[in-house]
Amino acid sequence: MGRRAEAGFSLLELAIVVAIVGLLALLAAPSLTQMLPRYRLNRTVREFVNHVQEARLLAISEGVEYRMCFSKKDSNPTSDNIRSNSGRYTIEAGNLSSGSTVWDPLPRGVSNAEGIIDFTWTPSNREYAGISLVSTVPSTLGGAGVGNTNCLVFSPRGWLSNNISDFRYNYIQVQFRNKAANPRKDVRWVQISRGGIARIRTTQRTSTAAGDVP
Repeated sequence: MGRRAEAGFSLLELAIVVAIVGLLALLAAPSLTQMLPRYRLNRTVREFVNHVQEARLLAISEGVEYRMCFSKKDSNPTSDNIRSNSGRYTIEAGNLSSGSTVWDPLPRGVSNAEGIIDFTWTPSNREYAGISLVSTVPSTLGGAGVGNTNCLVFSPRGWLSNNISDFRYNYIQVQFRNKAANPRKDVRWVQISRGGIARIRTTQRTSTAAGDVP
């Protein structure tokens, strides 16, 4: 009986396959480069919405005020330098059901700062590379009571205790931007209602629709 012929690939065939894979990778690289910053933007915005809901639910369950304060915004959001991104907000627990005088960043009573979210790029913090917290509408929030400027303040009922003047078109709005897409505008808006419910939009709310509840 003759020996069975062994199947295999020639060197030429392997070279062709490698060349095709390399070409496909080269064609896909620009798409991946664009997709990653957009993924970061969407992830960051979803994380912010989750933090809004977390603060609201903690205020309800613990019977004390909670607040989210915006301490830093990007002053040059149209720059295409993704390492110049900026933004910072904190999640803090109050000590009273109304008019809190002491605020403690989460987790309560612990020295670490999981409740401080900072977007600023550093060699050790690349999680938010190219993503900035740009603005709020209105640009300065009155908050509730004393010492809550530029804060969302949740009451134990789960509602925002912010001054009525903080709600434009029935929402407080927060803008995030993907700087890697500049000069093209790639932004997300989070709209928070007086009831403490947050939703994500690609455009700013500039009018009040019929049926909206102030």
